[in-house]
Amino acid sequence: MWCLLLVFAVGAAEEETISDPFAWKIRKSWKASNGSNHLGSVLGGIAKRSFPGPPPSEGPPLRVLPVGGLGEIGMNCMLVGVKDRYILIDAGLMFPDFQDLGMQKILPDVSFLAQWKDKIEAVVITHGHEDHIGALPWVIPALDPTTPVYAGSFVMQLVARRLQEFNLYTPERFKVIDMLQEYQMGPFQVTPIRVTHSIPDCCGLILRSEHGSIVHTGDWKIDENPVDGEHFDRSTFDLLSKEPISLMMSDSTNVLSPGRTPGEAVVRDSLCQKVLDHAGKGRVVVTQFASNLHRLASVKAAADAAGRRICFIGTSLGTYLEAAYRDGRAPINPAELIKPNQLRDHDPNKVLIVTTGSQAEPRAQLSLASRSASENLRIGPQDLVLYSAKVIPGNETQVSQMLNSLALQGARVVASRSDNLHVSGHAYQGELEEVLRFVKPQHFLPVHGEYSFLVEHARLARQRAGVLFTEVIKNGQMLGIHERRNRNTLSTGSMAAAAAGKEQASGEQQQSGISVIGEVDLFRLFNDGSRGTGTAAEMGIPEREAMAFEGIIVAAVDVIRPKLAAGKGGMGCKARVTTRGMWTESGKLLDVLHQVRWTVVFYLGQFDFAAATARTAVGDTKSSCGCHV
Repeated sequence: MWCLLLVFAVGAAEEETISDPFAWKIRKSWKASNGSNHLGSVLGGIAKRSFPGPPPSEGPPLRVLPVGGLGEIGMNCMLVGVKDRYILIDAGLMFPDFQDLGMQKILPDVSFLAQWKDKIEAVVITHGHEDHIGALPWVIPALDPTTPVYAGSFVMQLVARRLQEFNLYTPERFKVIDMLQEYQMGPFQVTPIRVTHSIPDCCGLILRSEHGSIVHTGDWKIDENPVDGEHFDRSTFDLLSKEPISLMMSDSTNVLSPGRTPGEAVVRDSLCQKVLDHAGKGRVVVTQFASNLHRLASVKAAADAAGRRICFIGTSLGTYLEAAYRDGRAPINPAELIKPNQLRDHDPNKVLIVTTGSQAEPRAQLSLASRSASENLRIGPQDLVLYSAKVIPGNETQVSQMLNSLALQGARVVASRSDNLHVSGHAYQGELEEVLRFVKPQHFLPVHGEYSFLVEHARLARQRAGVLFTEVIKNGQMLGIHERRNRNTLSTGSMAAAAAGKEQASGEQQQSGISVIGEVDLFRLFNDGSRGTGTAAEMGIPEREAMAFEGIIVAAVDVIRPKLAAGKGGMGCKARVTTRGMWTESGKLLDVLHQVRWTVVFYLGQFDFAAATARTAVGDTKSSCGCHV
């Protein structure tokens, strides 16, 4: 079996008519902001904090301050600098879990970035996943308007579209980078280096300065046979061993997985076989991450092999495909897609549907279809549903419920790991060790992962790759790094050199050139999917949790003052008590609450202030509920 991959590019004639290749036509209904009304209080509503670490003239010259992405999956955002000059690597968001009620996005502490924007001289983006670009609509307004933003051409398409939705795009500020070219970004001479991942146009970064060099891998794996032909740049990583690399930072997402990450070709072959096996039996429905254009190439290969046409159901699929088409990377020609409203006119045996909703997001199409709530996708007994994604930790229950609902509607659901319908975009232990041995860094800092992942990655670097000095830090901790003359000796002239010399002379253990030199308290910020953005307290998350777990009582009390002498009491009231999310014991709780209201009001003084009346009423209501329930 073989499958042919075609890549469609924008024609030269069309390019000539576009003055800005990154300008998108954004519908009015897609506009998310006027440029500022989505920011809430995040740029000025949080108390100012000192910048961590010693003064620029003291301490290690190379400095790293993670704002997000360490000790968690997502929200990758990091300041890397020399003394008092920094660049920002990535500006990602994190998706909330069930306890962040009503929230759609979790953002890094952009208020801290806004406070110290004079120190940030450039932004560089390693790739186009939401956990690396999703916070840009909040980060860009926090920075100086002249701060440049660098990214690869495909990534820039995604960035430009997102910022145009928020009315934040100015073409002169955004600069496209090419692999292995050198760019001056703040205090660093930056060289992007090609890595493979689950989205096109991913890069690692080599940051060189007079005080030492840093390598940041971004998100990566080594795919030996990438579907887009862009290979992991082993040769450049290998050449890095010829120069002193003061610090290497590497993706820790799959550090607990032994061996090596399978390539996308495994999924392509499995999809082809399963789609061919369903010939003449009905429709095929594939769900995947919308950003995984490599997976779309595999789906296209399977559709072609089986003589089926593809239909997208889910807006985000079209967004990523259009970005790829504009950049000449599209695995599918958008003009060849069946429109959702045309599905009924096509033979089900000649159709392959690609849909969103792999994580059972309530408003995504496959999730809606599982509840018979989608206008475009109705699941039937002849459908084969191929789950070509990974269940993100925390989504297991809702994904399982969705797949069960699809099966109850008669579809055959294929979602087993043994079916080879998904491979990870992150390196396993074998690749992590290989690249560490290529680079031979003087110091190592694991990034991108839960805290236990970071600890394990540091252990792997020491025990299997021979890295002598490693450190594990959390968001908000500043790491200082001294370059070493060789693998064992700190550079001449550094503040730690004298101390290291004394240790070696006395036979003590060699001193590390890497250490935590400061710390700042950072806040998580939340967005409700619209214009509401703020801290957990500002977004009312504690109150939302209390209402969700305890229920709510609303008491409307009209106090009636009698025509009696002051202080005699005897006031009356009309009260309406409403409960939500509470057990009322067939209305008995409401009877008790009404009696409490009447008693409280009766014994109040006639001239008590309204605030005092309210406090008394609230206190007695809580007491009554506590005794009754």
